Amino acid sequence: MGPYYISYFPTLNLPEKTVTFLSQAQPVPPGEGGYVGTEKHYESVGFWPTTAAILDNETVAVAGKGGDIDQVMTTIEVWKMTTPFVTFRIDPLTGLQEPTIANLQVRSRTVVYNDAVVGRDIVRALIRVRGKPSSMFVQFHDSNDLYELDYTQAVAPTSPPPVPRFPLTKLFRGTPGTDVPFVPELADRSRNWVSGATHNTQGVRYCWWVSLDDQITNSNYVKTLEASDWDKNGTIDAWSVPTAEQNQAAGLLDISQHTEVRLATIYPRWQ
Repeated sequence: MGPYYISYFPTLNLPEKTVTFLSQAQPVPPGEGGYVGTEKHYESVGFWPTTAAILDNETVAVAGKGGDIDQVMTTIEVWKMTTPFVTFRIDPLTGLQEPTIANLQVRSRTVVYNDAVVGRDIVRALIRVRGKPSSMFVQFHDSNDLYELDYTQAVAPTSPPPVPRFPLTKLFRGTPGTDVPFVPELADRSRNWVSGATHNTQGVRYCWWVSLDDQITNSNYVKTLEASDWDKNGTIDAWSVPTAEQNQAAGLLDISQHTEVRLATIYPRWQ
């Protein structure tokens, strides 16, 4: 039987400090039939998880807050996942085979950020940088600033504590300043869901979506803040808040012309 397409996504339980992975399997190609099996895997964490994102087929980023009463830290971890597969078990009541998903679990965790710095408090958004093999965008909630974090190039510490550091580079400000370009729209916290996708002809787009509960305009089209990387090299080339008509004319509303549309930030409903 098979082959199968298996997808999974994390959900966060902040009070209980757990991340739940719901996996689903369906026949290949996806969309040709219903789901043949689902499974849940629960993972405990040592902090209160506030944000998560799938970075690729085997990598998940999880951010949160933790530490002791004297110093609460902001933490980002990168998790490597095992490869799940579909197996079958016998229902003891019917004697029939039932599909289930096995082997979905975390095989390693790496702390790539752990600090307590004003302006880099709670992580609002995580999203993989297309065009670079091991980088993600990180947006912090208190400053609204957007950073890039390279999660495989650890820098050896030069002084205690002996914890490797990973390159964190500020790219754009969500509050006024002069060190990097200021993007005022990054401060709009109603744009609280971030996704990224590669278009066949228009390069890479990262979208900060407005909550449906906050602002629906233009004939039920939710205006988004869009960052464009036209040459797919991992560098944002331009920011815009286009109308539905502008995106329609550019062919950006045709989902069939995009790839990786499901990789997005997952977060509890906090603002």
